[in-house]
Amino acid sequence: MDGTREWVRERFGEVLDLVARRAAEVDRTAEFPEDVLRAYQEAGLMAAQVPPELGGLGLSHLQFAAVVEEVARYSGALSLL
Repeated sequence: MDGTREWVRERFGEVLDLVARRAAEVDRTAEFPEDVLRAYQEAGLMAAQVPPELGGLGLSHLQFAAVVEEVARYSGALSLL
């Protein structure tokens, strides 16, 4: 799983950094920030498991689970992709 975790950090590092910065605010306000949603969309996470030929990233279940796990390290609430 370590190779997968490294891949997630390389591919989605900016999104993870944003989640880390916004986690405390999300816990305090119980609101899903629009900038995080926009970052998910721009990174392709809203269509993570959709095949590339249909406009998605085509991630496997394992890859997607690794992304969710990494987001959850910073915010359980924001890991609900």
